[in-house]
Amino acid sequence: MYKHFLLSLFFLSGFLFSGMAQSPAEQRIQKVENGLSGTIVSSADGNQNTFSIQQRMQKWKVNGLSVAVIDKGNIAWAKAYGLRDSAQPNAPVDTTTLFQCASIGKVITAVLAMHLIEEQKIGLDEDVNTKLLHWKIPENDLTDKKKVTLRMLLSHSAGLSDDYGFEGYQPGKVLPNLKEILEATAPANNRKKIKVTQVPGTTERYSGAGYMIIQQLIEDLTGFPYATYAEQILFKPLGMKHTTYSFYPDTEKGLTIARGHHDNGQADPKRKYNVYPESAAAGPWTTPSDLARLIMAIQQSKEGKPGAILKQTLIKQMLQPQINSMGLGLPLKGSKTVAGFWHAGNNAGYTGMLFAMTESGQGAVVLTNSNSGEWMALEVIRSIANAYHWPLTMTIYAQPIPQPERYCGTYELPDKSGLLLSSSGQELYFKKTGSNKNFRLYRISDGTFHIQEKPDNLSFEFQQSSDGRITGLTMYENGGSTVPLQKSNN
Repeated sequence: MYKHFLLSLFFLSGFLFSGMAQSPAEQRIQKVENGLSGTIVSSADGNQNTFSIQQRMQKWKVNGLSVAVIDKGNIAWAKAYGLRDSAQPNAPVDTTTLFQCASIGKVITAVLAMHLIEEQKIGLDEDVNTKLLHWKIPENDLTDKKKVTLRMLLSHSAGLSDDYGFEGYQPGKVLPNLKEILEATAPANNRKKIKVTQVPGTTERYSGAGYMIIQQLIEDLTGFPYATYAEQILFKPLGMKHTTYSFYPDTEKGLTIARGHHDNGQADPKRKYNVYPESAAAGPWTTPSDLARLIMAIQQSKEGKPGAILKQTLIKQMLQPQINSMGLGLPLKGSKTVAGFWHAGNNAGYTGMLFAMTESGQGAVVLTNSNSGEWMALEVIRSIANAYHWPLTMTIYAQPIPQPERYCGTYELPDKSGLLLSSSGQELYFKKTGSNKNFRLYRISDGTFHIQEKPDNLSFEFQQSSDGRITGLTMYENGGSTVPLQKSNN
């Protein structure tokens, strides 16, 4: 019944518009809707199998999907597809339908934390325990060496070993308060105590608990509940009218929500969704258009526009790699320079993805009501990137490599470690010295080389002598790390 209803909607849409001339904007939307593929690398001629959104929703068992696209600094369009609830075939998703966005909410938290810095309530490199009032990070010999700071919490480098992810709670059950979550005591279902197990600032390790510490910090420094502060500082000023930290937005606020679904596309008959009291790490209900407004506010702040939500200097710090490719609350994209930021989210029954460019005023948000929606969201994002010619996330159109054997050999650092390049037919590969794992290198139209496993954050440029011999290469990684390697004569 569900599939027949979806197909009838899509065929009706095609019938209504088939006799009308399409505008360039409509043509682009159609290109996005019919350009989905799981392929990251394609041949230079661009020949690859592509699919429609409807086809991929069926493949990935995604019942409902909502998307917003930003172009030239504005929301270009927003559309919704499929059903809010697989058990209700007459309940289609629309662009005001709320989804849980899960960890994408950490972007909200990061902006709020930077606002504390703008208000001079805390310094980015200040010991957070001197500001926390109602709970403190347990001290040990590691925190004696280095104190935990807001910079470290935002960049997942505070040395915490919780590895949270949160499970959520069945609706109607007693929910833990913030202190119970932080202390891992009943009724909280997170059982791992918060503990610093590595020297703060030395290692990146994803930490949901770190963002719960930031929530406590926000509440202690402002005197407001976290949700109230978010409403005052971000949601109202940015017009994010469909974003809420209400645990039950459908029954408490009368808002239309998408029901969560399992990997197999089926709904849990006992509940519509799990409840997440871990607001700063996993809690928001929202729409792609509202998150697009947040993206645009970040982009406008970076440009230093009047009335921006944060000072330009603070946004630039957020977009600066802190450790690996992690900024302040924003995972970053780009090899030579930071060209974009992103975040994914996954709660029980919901997945989504946010992508944005730092310079071109472009971006997109995709939210789904499925556990298996992450790959679906990524395919939609890539199709948008292709249609709008983003500098990132596009399909790699691999160009032929003339005489790949010219590149073969050992490329060394001063300590004699480095890369070993080899060829097989017309294909070029590299592996790290001492490793057996090969990665295929793909040449693109600008002459740089990329790998499928890390297409946006790693690139290679080869140097050659006047007589055409390859003499070395430069490896660019994570928005600015530059590693030159000399080709050995051996």
